[in-house]
Amino acid sequence: MRHYTSNPGSGESTLAAELSRRGLVAMDADGLAFWEDDAGMPVAQPPEPDDDWLLAHRWVWSRSRIEEFTAAAGGGGRAVFFFGIARNGRQTETDNADGQRSSLAAVGFP
Repeated sequence: MRHYTSNPGSGESTLAAELSRRGLVAMDADGLAFWEDDAGMPVAQPPEPDDDWLLAHRWVWSRSRIEEFTAAAGGGGRAVFFFGIARNGRQTETDNADGQRSSLAAVGFP
């Protein structure tokens, strides 16, 4: 699994879509994420969250959903690419079926 992260709005979704169009396994990881509160409980984002709400909550990935997607899509040693950013990005790195640790790379776009 390869995970590429950068600032929001810098093209991760576009790149994931293009790699998928080319036949690679790629995912915009926002589809695997949710907001949680300080207690770690999932919460719904209000339609127009203010700064106080955003500071009191975290955008995180679900490790179990990442593992499910990876297992379903990455068989046979195929590379699986994730694009996005979340507060717990380092904590969601997983071992793949070959026993190799996923890698995380920061991608900077001007």
